[in-house]
Amino acid sequence: MTKSKYTDIYNKVKAAMEQEKLFLQSDITMMQLSRIVGTNRVYLSKAINEGYGCGYSEMLNRYRLDFLFREAIYDKKNIEKLVTEYGFWSRTTFYDIFKIRFGTSPRRFMDEHDSKDIQRNILPALAFPN
Repeated sequence: MTKSKYTDIYNKVKAAMEQEKLFLQSDITMMQLSRIVGTNRVYLSKAINEGYGCGYSEMLNRYRLDFLFREAIYDKKNIEKLVTEYGFWSRTTFYDIFKIRFGTSPRRFMDEHDSKDIQRNILPALAFPN
């Protein structure tokens, strides 16, 4: 398959994630996403790896973290109460992913950073490449 075909698949995935917010579905599978974007799992996996620089699960979790941060900060919601609303299987799963990404717990992170610092410095780092 050509590079442009993988780019097309990546663009469809990106649109599905950003416009339809499929990442909020905790049970979205790679097979379901491949059907939505009109490809098979092998091509989808390669397009995600090349476009996002990570695998399927990590891509979903990055979108979830990014979206959760934006909602929690802009709406001043309790980040821990939003965990299952944003597609994470459980609070434990969220904590594990958060700690891997940021090196600390969500509460400690929020205590150590004010919302302006997060908006200026953290949110841009969560964004994916175009």
